[in-house]
Amino acid sequence: MTAMTVPTQPALKRTPLYDLHVAMGARMAPFAGYEMPIQYPAGVMKEHLHTRAAASLFDVSHMGQIALRPSGGTPADIALALERLVPADVLGLAPGRQRYAYFTNAHGGIIDDLMITACGDHVALVVNASRKEVDEAHLRAAMSPVCTMGCLMIAPCWPCKGRKPRKRSPASRRRSRPCASWTRACSRSAAAPAS
Repeated sequence: MTAMTVPTQPALKRTPLYDLHVAMGARMAPFAGYEMPIQYPAGVMKEHLHTRAAASLFDVSHMGQIALRPSGGTPADIALALERLVPADVLGLAPGRQRYAYFTNAHGGIIDDLMITACGDHVALVVNASRKEVDEAHLRAAMSPVCTMGCLMIAPCWPCKGRKPRKRSPASRRRSRPCASWTRACSRSAAAPAS
């Protein structure tokens, strides 16, 4: 009789904020290969009301965070190339501003949604965790001649400059946040295949 092997599931990854989520009593569950918080003790309605009245933190460290940097050209070249993949005005996006968009296929069908941020010398993208490999491959196929790709480590602008946040009116809280003031490129580049 032969022994039957049972395939094992890979261990779930944890975001840098995992310990904070657990300390705050979050109920953790698997999502896109990570242990992610799905609910806190106060409940969904209180979380919603708090977000509307003040602000909330959404942990994006499990998501695909991609920096597109020019390969000999300019950030405008990246914007124009990216506009062939998304139905959005990327070239007209002011530095420090963000736009929601969709990756589309050759027939105009939606592949995935993403956030695009103009960061002056580069363009930053945040793509969905469950499709980050698909999105990265799509970008590499279309954008490799124009730019290099790396991953981002995002930090808020005001803490890294040593300033305290200013008081903001409810209307200004609804506007886009400025992009990160620093990034750290991963070892991946346009020449290296995604791992």
